[in-house]
Amino acid sequence: MDMLRDHYRQRKYKMKAKYYNPKATYQQNIRNKPPSIPEDQWKWLVEYFGSEKFQEMSSRKMTNRSLQTMAHTTGSKSYERLREDKEQYDKEINDRQAEDASTNIDENEIFTEVVGQKRHGHIRGKLRRAQDIQAMRAQIKAEVEAKWEAKMKEITDKQRDMEIMMTNILKHLDGTTSSQPVDNEMQSSTI
Repeated sequence: MDMLRDHYRQRKYKMKAKYYNPKATYQQNIRNKPPSIPEDQWKWLVEYFGSEKFQEMSSRKMTNRSLQTMAHTTGSKSYERLREDKEQYDKEINDRQAEDASTNIDENEIFTEVVGQKRHGHIRGKLRRAQDIQAMRAQIKAEVEAKWEAKMKEITDKQRDMEIMMTNILKHLDGTTSSQPVDNEMQSSTI
């Protein structure tokens, strides 16, 4: 769902950048409709882009982006909360090493204890990096595409079978409309 939401946002952004001119009139923007968007949806978007609420939100976001000096790539946790988690994580590792230096410490287990259990839609653990996530996304995309292609082949095969059957029926009907009488048994067995 997050991927779909991001894709939708990106699409709105690209359409606004390419087809919407904030200095143009409402009618000019309506006439500059993207070919792939139905007219009623484009009208809604033009009204939305021109609304006071959208303009205020856009200004606020532009101001916030201009003040940002560093990219925030840690999700919804604040830097302070991340610092606390890191300190607690280091403390847990040191405590367990002090208790029994001969046993192996499962850092992922400690990490999960400190950060929290995996919640739906969130990836926890040190071993999940961006490359792992990209590989998982690529695998899921390939599986979906394979299923889609199989379904499309099934539909195409059914359509071909239906066309063959319709052709045979039409041929049979063309043969029965000629001057020759039709045997009812033969007709029922071919249909």
